[in-house]
Amino acid sequence: MSGITDWSEALADPCFWAAHYALHPWGAARDVEAFFGRSVEHCEAFLLNLYGDDDFETPLPSDAEYEYPPASVLGLSFPENYTWMLEFGGYELGHEIYHPQIYPEGLLIAGESAHFLLPGLRWAELKQMVACCLQPQWSEAFDPQTLYPLLYTIVDPVTFAEYDEVRQTLRTAWGALQIVNPPQLEPWLEDSIRVYEKGQVLSYDAIQGWYDPLEQRVRDPKVLLAPRTMNKEDLWLSASPGNWFCTNQHSMRRYGHHDTFAPFFEMLDRHTQPHR
Repeated sequence: MSGITDWSEALADPCFWAAHYALHPWGAARDVEAFFGRSVEHCEAFLLNLYGDDDFETPLPSDAEYEYPPASVLGLSFPENYTWMLEFGGYELGHEIYHPQIYPEGLLIAGESAHFLLPGLRWAELKQMVACCLQPQWSEAFDPQTLYPLLYTIVDPVTFAEYDEVRQTLRTAWGALQIVNPPQLEPWLEDSIRVYEKGQVLSYDAIQGWYDPLEQRVRDPKVLLAPRTMNKEDLWLSASPGNWFCTNQHSMRRYGHHDTFAPFFEMLDRHTQPHR
């Protein structure tokens, strides 16, 4: 398989978004199918092109280290020679930062698969990337607002102060893509936006208000959770650059040290100070 080469066409295809969001912990297959109008089965050919033909049956030497090269790579260019790469392969998506001197071999900042890895992004940092920093070649192919749904899967839980802005921004971005089932948009936003408040990560529902979705699933006898889902893990959130704290909630575990990513985010600050 040659992988995706025309990203303008790919990002206009509901199958791309169904595949992308199916990786996310809250992206239940039934919700993805209802929102995008495409099932994973319907998108099988697209998936093979996006992620490659993941053939794990090929025997390897006993001392070999398995590495599955990405089948499709989407590069986002930023000032000062920084590049953010989305690398799709083996039914995983790695988000890597590259720089010729600072990150010549790339630095994994987030991974989306059955074993989700963060730190990823804060909402304010995603806004910086979209509004001020993305280089012109992106907008020549498609709307930079596409970055909001594309990268929101690796955004930290937001604050109540950010919630209305996040919801309106995502509503506008999804509407511009014109690939979603309109009646499903508001329920999808309610389910996909997480808010951190006083040690809890919450979702909103029009009927029951704010609630802890994982606690609700634990109480539901119809939902069978894997043992690792039942264990509380440390979720590290970034209140400000260089200031991270632990929520110790049912959620994804952060890996790595924030200082290794600092040069990229300092670059964002340098190029967005006048816009604050």
